[in-house]
Amino acid sequence: MDTHVEELIPFYVLGGLNAGEMERVERHLPHCASCRTLLEEMRAGAEAVPYAAAPVRPASRVKQQLFARVEEDLRVPHSAPQPRLTTPRTSFFDFLRAASPALALASIVLFLTAVAWALSLNWEVDKLRALNRSLAAQVNQQAAAINVLGRPNVAVKNFEPTQVQPQARGRFYADFRDNQALVVVSGMKPLPDNRVYEVWLIKDKTPVGVGTFTVDANGTGQILINAPQVIGSYQISALTEEPQGGSMLPTTDILMASNF
Repeated sequence: MDTHVEELIPFYVLGGLNAGEMERVERHLPHCASCRTLLEEMRAGAEAVPYAAAPVRPASRVKQQLFARVEEDLRVPHSAPQPRLTTPRTSFFDFLRAASPALALASIVLFLTAVAWALSLNWEVDKLRALNRSLAAQVNQQAAAINVLGRPNVAVKNFEPTQVQPQARGRFYADFRDNQALVVVSGMKPLPDNRVYEVWLIKDKTPVGVGTFTVDANGTGQILINAPQVIGSYQISALTEEPQGGSMLPTTDILMASNF
C-alpha cells in the first residue's frame, strides 16, 4: 500500500485536498481494498460529527452587524470588477500537514491501532464461539457414548490386532439390536494431519465405512458410530488407516478386527 495515499484519505473525506491530491487518491482507490475500507470507516466517522453537538443560535448583536454591513455595501456604487492576480489557495488541511506532520501521523497510527484492536476482539470472539461449538459437540458425543454403555443389552467385543500395529488394542460396545455402537482404542500410532483411522462394518464380505477418527499423543481414541443397519446384521468390524475424509473402500491393510 502507498503510505502517502493512506495518509491523504482523512483529508480526502473532509475535503481538504487539492485537485492533484484528489486525483491521486481516486486513481488509487479502485486498486486497493484496504484503502477503500479505510475510506468507508473515515466517512462513517465524519458523518457522525454533525450529530455530536446541538446547533447554537447567533447572538442578536452579530445579526445586527451583519445586516449593517449589507446595507453599507448596497449604498456604495460598484465599478466593473478589475482582474487581479490569484495565488494558489492554501487550505487549512495543507497548513495542518505542513505545520504538524507528526500530529497527522499520530492520528493515523492511533486509528490503525483502534482498528487492529477491534479486529483482535472479533477474532477472539470467533475463537471462543468455535471452542464452545467444539466443547458442545464433545459433550453430546460423550452423552451418546454413555447412553450406549448404559443399555441393558450392551455387548462387548474385543478387537484383535494384526502385525501392522501389534501393540494396538480396542473394544466394540453395542446393543446388537440397535444401529449405534461405541469403538474405544488404545496403543495406536498417532497419525499425521492428512491421515485418519476408519471403522468398517463387514456384511457378506462387503465393507461399509461408518466413521473416521484420530488418536491423541498416547494412542487413545474413540468414536460413536451409526450403522445403516442394526449392528447384529454384520459379521465383522475392522479398522484401517485412510486419507483425511475417509475412503469408499479400504485402501490399506486391516489394523484390528472383531468377529461378531
